Amino acid sequence: MIDKRLRKELAHASTISAGACNEIGKLDSDSHVNSTKAESKAETKRPTSQQGVGNGVGSDGSDTLKRTHLMTKALVANASSLVRLLDSAFQDDRPNGVALLVPAVESAFKVLRKAASGKAVSAPHDEIAKSAAAKLLNSCCEYPWALKTIKKGVLALLEESTFFEGKSSALLRTLAETVNCVLDSDKGLLAGMSTQNQGVGAGGITAVFAGRDSDLKSRARVIRRISFCLFFGEEQQFNMQVSSVLEKLRDALRVRSSSLTVETFLCLRVLLLRTGVQSIKHFRASTLTETMRILDKPFADPMETAAVLRFLDLVTLLQVTEFSYEQSFFFDSCATSTGRVTESSAPAGQPLVARIAEMDVDGFDLEEFSHLRVSGSIPVCGGTLSGVSAAFVKAYAMKLCARVVMSNELQSQPDITMINFELEQEFHQHESAS
Repeated sequence: MIDKRLRKELAHASTISAGACNEIGKLDSDSHVNSTKAESKAETKRPTSQQGVGNGVGSDGSDTLKRTHLMTKALVANASSLVRLLDSAFQDDRPNGVALLVPAVESAFKVLRKAASGKAVSAPHDEIAKSAAAKLLNSCCEYPWALKTIKKGVLALLEESTFFEGKSSALLRTLAETVNCVLDSDKGLLAGMSTQNQGVGAGGITAVFAGRDSDLKSRARVIRRISFCLFFGEEQQFNMQVSSVLEKLRDALRVRSSSLTVETFLCLRVLLLRTGVQSIKHFRASTLTETMRILDKPFADPMETAAVLRFLDLVTLLQVTEFSYEQSFFFDSCATSTGRVTESSAPAGQPLVARIAEMDVDGFDLEEFSHLRVSGSIPVCGGTLSGVSAAFVKAYAMKLCARVVMSNELQSQPDITMINFELEQEFHQHESAS
């Protein structure tokens, strides 16, 4: 039998903690007001050395900092024990347990949505608060009643265009664990991340992103989220849904949109690493067709071409036998290619990557791309990309050709740990860049 007095005290403490966490909603507005007042006072009165010092209130922002500190401590306390205590204390009264959890959960979502302040003094609090908020949500995964409470909010958070911005790798991993816990509770949710306006009922369930895919950028964001869930999911967690995911990718490629193509080839690399080549071998024809189309005019959209080269980079590094025949379309003449050609004068039958490596690019200097590696254990290019140019594409093709030619001599095993680490960094890339 639960002690009613202890239950009452827990409810009171939970309410106080939720109130402290809710201070997050007032911090930005109050900070702006205090700043405005401080500027106004500064025009009429020069403060003495004693003003605003040690009293916790004033134009120096110490009041806001103290409130931030209080909120952060409350979030950390909630993350460590709140869900466990509520589960134990309200076993026979779940509605009240849920009612006490909801304010804490809402505060956690508010913290995770909050943009970084950009102020050095509050940055540590921001990071700790977001980490605690993510851990609080993650702690709900252990209890079905709590998981049900956060499910809708977690999916809504994942939908937001700023989901990947301002979050550390550790924070994204914690959020990914929670997202995949939610997805695992309903096996149809991942397939329901529709890249078309399918609305309610898509795939037998309510589409997770119904109404969010009215434009190409939104559709690209959906594919990135599918990649995110697959990448951070447990081994073979989503194997049963791969065919549905591939159908979404096939539809995306048919649109011939750069943003969709970039995200589609990212997703294919994730599938290759997470579910194995057998899961995408039937997608080989679609992949080959789109790859050849893009590489035929490599400088028309350098970002799109770079996405394709990254896929070929991983396929050749892993030595995927199912794609070995097609490699002749891309690399066969790498060892013997010489000279420089323009895009329009390059021989039509020449292997495409070797052809790009020979193309003339104004002002090209290979030394500017020393970060591109020729190794038998890691991809030529790793991590995020920005400012991709025709010169970058040419340098990438040259290094990739060199790696393919040397592959028999290198005799190295792919470093899967490093490959995964560098692919993880790509989720930090601003989505506007895609």
